[in-house]
Amino acid sequence: MIKTALELLVTQLNLHLGEAGSKPVTLGNIAQLENQDSLPTEASIKDKVVLSLVNLEEEKTMKNGPIHKLHNGRKELAERPVHLNMFLLFSANLTHYDLALERLSQILLFFQSHRGFDFHRHNQPEKQLPEGFNVQLDLHTLSFQEINDLWGSLGGKQVPFVMYKARLLRLEAESSGEPAQPITAIDLIHGQRN
Repeated sequence: MIKTALELLVTQLNLHLGEAGSKPVTLGNIAQLENQDSLPTEASIKDKVVLSLVNLEEEKTMKNGPIHKLHNGRKELAERPVHLNMFLLFSANLTHYDLALERLSQILLFFQSHRGFDFHRHNQPEKQLPEGFNVQLDLHTLSFQEINDLWGSLGGKQVPFVMYKARLLRLEAESSGEPAQPITAIDLIHGQRN
């Protein structure tokens, strides 16, 4: 699901930013910046805006919920879905600094006008997406210390970038199909002594 969501975001950005046939945005690991010359051509991050997933966090406010589902009129036990927030780094790894800033501006404007993505509208037939598969994007501002820590952990020089928090990607395993047993009686053993 994570890969699918990121690929669909890249596709939408490329449709918006790219001239005919060009793909200015790619999904890749910006930590490979120093090794970009050794990457295969199709995985190259040179002269591209690189989308990298730099962190995942569980949305704890969505943890409470039923542990059963209704399936064909009967209740079945089910694990609660995991709701994830993804921290997405868009790094403008371009030779010309002015073009890098222009690309970042275009990305900011795109996400300002497209805050939410309901991926069922953009679904490719080969991708099976669950119902309600959507992502909301919010600009995420880092302090100077966090920027230093981020680029230090990525092991490279800093390039122009912007970070977004993509909220509420829902991951859910298939239901076990085990029927939920109804509560039929409550036995209280009160004050019993041996």
